[in-house]
Amino acid sequence: MFYFVQLPMFGELGPRTEMDTSIHPPVVREFHCLVDMMPRSAIWRVFPCVIVSHQLATRLQQHSCSGCELKKAICEPSEAFFHFYGKSARLPDLHWCVVTGKAYVDDVGLAEGWKLIVSDKVKQLIEAGEAAGVSFLAGEHPPSDDEIRAKTWADAAKVAEALKSSRKPSPGWFAPPKL
Repeated sequence: MFYFVQLPMFGELGPRTEMDTSIHPPVVREFHCLVDMMPRSAIWRVFPCVIVSHQLATRLQQHSCSGCELKKAICEPSEAFFHFYGKSARLPDLHWCVVTGKAYVDDVGLAEGWKLIVSDKVKQLIEAGEAAGVSFLAGEHPPSDDEIRAKTWADAAKVAEALKSSRKPSPGWFAPPKL
């Protein structure tokens, strides 16, 4: 079984990124990432790159996952990161996961339109760690943009409902009068 993976974003391309933008998706030679928020997932993206935690990188290697190559990246906290977490906050160890595989053949691959496709083995490795904001759509072909949108809205509705049910009225909060 294979899955389309929708990944969260916690940063942006940094100014020292070297890439060829004359083709799509761009080919990155050197990856510099400015991280805006503490990653809440072991895998995330900054188009056109995939970033993984040290723990997930180790698991991918231990399980001989095909279709991905781990490379060195320059990952640094952005000014926004320091604003949110303070100047003493540190980033976890991060790795650039270069996707080299063919979708629906290798454990990790890209389908047309930069759609990340992973095998059941990789899905299980991702789910064994932190996976906040990561969603999967099973299938033997890449999902359409409409299917991706529907999945995104369904996931957002679940998050909104969870937030709504976890909130308690604050002191001084008054319910609006019923008319």
